[in-house]
Amino acid sequence: MHPLWCSGQVAFVLYRILVALVTVTILMFLLCNYYITDGSSRWPVYLTNWCFSILTLHTIVAMSVSIATYSFAMAYGAFYVIYWATGGKGKNGEVVLYKLWDFENDPKMAIVYMVLLVFVATPFFHLLTYGLHRLKAVILAKTLGSDAGANSPLRRGQRDYKLYVETAL
Repeated sequence: MHPLWCSGQVAFVLYRILVALVTVTILMFLLCNYYITDGSSRWPVYLTNWCFSILTLHTIVAMSVSIATYSFAMAYGAFYVIYWATGGKGKNGEVVLYKLWDFENDPKMAIVYMVLLVFVATPFFHLLTYGLHRLKAVILAKTLGSDAGANSPLRRGQRDYKLYVETAL
């Protein structure tokens, strides 16, 4: 994840959706334009068309992964509501699986807790994970950067030292 997006998970998801929509739109335009103006089936023989198709596929997958993050938590929340509404029971036969999500006795608070899970807890844990990743990168940069010698990518000023760090570990 790029550091710019750390503070705005929703903005990042919206960005991914926008980029996917733009690339799909351009690909559709290129396909339609080619077949209408040229009228042949030679579109696949051009490398640029293959590259843009792969780029479009990448943006669709990236968008899907970004949406899936919202972690899965939204899907579980929806499942839980459906499970409760259809009479699902916990292991002791109770209507409530989690005391915080008691739709029987306190539906307003259950909704509040679900919203907090999806829009506060999930991004918080993403940020925590990212923060731990950044801390690891700083520690490795400090330790490997000072002891790795003149041939260290860190000493040469290269920013992308992921391969170096993974190989060193």
